[in-house]
Amino acid sequence: MDKYKILRFALESDCLTSLEKSEFFDKCNIGHKESYRLIMDIMERRTTIMSLASSYKAFNCKYFRILLMLCNYRFRHEDISDDDFEEIITFISTNKKLSISVLNRTVPLLHNAEQIERIRCGGHLAHLRTAFNIARRCLEIKEFEYYSKLVELLDFDKNSKKKLEALYGHYTQSTTTNDIEKIFSKIEGDYYSDYFSVIKHFWHEIPEDRNFIEMRSDANKFKELQLKITDNLLKRKAFAFVRLSDGESYGFSDNESLSKRQEQHWWGKVLDMELRSKIKEDFRTYLSSTTFDFVGVPTIHKYVHYIGFNNSGFNSEDELDKKVIHRLSFMNNEIDKVIKENKFDFVNICEDQINNYIFDLEYFYNLSKNAKRLVVISGYSTQVLEEVTKDFDVEKIFIEIPTHNMLKMRGDTVSSELPLPYNYNSIIEHIKGIVSPGDLCLISAGFIGKMFVAECKMQGGVAIDIGQVLGGIINGRK
Repeated sequence: MDKYKILRFALESDCLTSLEKSEFFDKCNIGHKESYRLIMDIMERRTTIMSLASSYKAFNCKYFRILLMLCNYRFRHEDISDDDFEEIITFISTNKKLSISVLNRTVPLLHNAEQIERIRCGGHLAHLRTAFNIARRCLEIKEFEYYSKLVELLDFDKNSKKKLEALYGHYTQSTTTNDIEKIFSKIEGDYYSDYFSVIKHFWHEIPEDRNFIEMRSDANKFKELQLKITDNLLKRKAFAFVRLSDGESYGFSDNESLSKRQEQHWWGKVLDMELRSKIKEDFRTYLSSTTFDFVGVPTIHKYVHYIGFNNSGFNSEDELDKKVIHRLSFMNNEIDKVIKENKFDFVNICEDQINNYIFDLEYFYNLSKNAKRLVVISGYSTQVLEEVTKDFDVEKIFIEIPTHNMLKMRGDTVSSELPLPYNYNSIIEHIKGIVSPGDLCLISAGFIGKMFVAECKMQGGVAIDIGQVLGGIINGRK
């Protein structure tokens, strides 16, 4: 076994302490390329990299420590601390050859214009990819005024300008599907031409009165959704809002590589064939037997979300375990298929990421005033949810479930020896025994959570698939 494999084995071992791993790493004396490769390889084993990343301070090698540090922040969904940001600035200022690899992994963690300005003033935006990623990050964190000033200082080519134009409309919520499609038609590259040639644009065929695709830029459509949800609560009528995106490809495909990838990512382990088949069968049964009042699907807004400096083309069949864009295009075409085959019943359609733009703590606070009870089903602890909803003047029920594999290192989530696939049926039985008409049910439970949404509606509740919005609320961002 060569030195690289021995080191990787040691870093992934449960038998060594963080200090012992650091000492062994130093003895191996590997180069920077191998250090980066180590991080990438270990990341494929999600649980291992999370444990290793959380101990980043134990490592002496600055480059490796910073790469682990960035992984740690990414997994914990936390803003980078001032001290760690200063360490990064110092490192990239004194290690020019390694600065790009560190910067490109730092950019998604930047959370204000001051940090970005520090990077610009340090002369670190000479590389076009880094400059593009920085400009994109300004839009993500809603630093629109700073963005406008920044792009005037940077020299982007025609293609990059068009990409940023699409992203600007996306993040300012000021653009429509037709606007974006016009921009896509003018951008060179397979990613943009494949959007028109590979996927089915079924949302164009939905009648206007049922089509809420433009809700982020159409205030009237948003108000209409709000009225529908409130009206169902007041009338004690069942209602379900579910979102189907790239992750749900797991339930629409029997591709083994995809199944293993999703299971490892969500639940930290690969399931046996019997349990895997049962989960997928239950998912498909719930989808085919439930009329969803609102369904969120991937649209061009999602493809804008994934615009990068370089985007490869995509198809809807190959490498579903490798690329999120392939899973998205696969889901687009699968949803189109089940709609045409009358295997999926819904009333209204919207985009899958609209939850991030229309739902926040204040909205749910006001909505809960119309509810008999508030029911939250998630991987966050009851103690944390009690604190977040302390001002809600309504009876509350918190149903704890084993959290996402990538969140279980956090102190505010529910840890369990066995992940959700091993007890989701007991959660469903719990829902059957608790939920009733008039209950506002907020579900943040990933793939299996779609079944919880359907079951809550079956029991008469108003069920909303809020997804990662709950994490944003808990972190004080929503």
